[in-house]
Amino acid sequence: KMKYSIILIVAFIGANYAERKYEERERYQDPTYPAQQNEFSQRQYYEGQQRKSAEPITVIPILKHDKKQSLDGSYQTEYETGNNIYAEEIGYLKDLGKNEKGEQIRAQVQQGSYSYYTPEGELIEVKYIADEQGFRPVGKHFPTEPTPSKEIIESLKLIYDGNQKRNEYNEKERLNPQNGQQNERRY
Repeated sequence: KMKYSIILIVAFIGANYAERKYEERERYQDPTYPAQQNEFSQRQYYEGQQRKSAEPITVIPILKHDKKQSLDGSYQTEYETGNNIYAEEIGYLKDLGKNEKGEQIRAQVQQGSYSYYTPEGELIEVKYIADEQGFRPVGKHFPTEPTPSKEIIESLKLIYDGNQKRNEYNEKERLNPQNGQQNERRY
């Protein structure tokens, strides 16, 4: 009997100790655990959205893809897809001269073009250059500023001329204060 009661006491103490350790572990749990849980729910949401999509996926073939890379860093690339997207680009380093320390300065230059058709069937063509001056695209479809009419140009010129004359008059008055006093006496 004594043997069984010792075993029972040891088992009771062991169970009590294990419960305390479990509570401590939950209290000091790794803070990244909720983020992992969040990733899981995001994945479930994404997969659920994919299942809801009833539209079939259209695979667009790549008809052409060429890339030539040179040892000096320059390159040429060209591709064409089955849905009439076409693009070509070249890239190279351009010498800009030397800085104050006499070190050679270079800029990466990328220039090329791409074209595609809108859903309405309009051909969109873009030519571009990207260098130390930024990205500069050119295309007929880009909006442009409207040209002002002759009347607007004339009225702007009259306003400018009037402002110039007023500024000249104010400057003369500032330089010759007696002139201003005489004008005050007249009124």
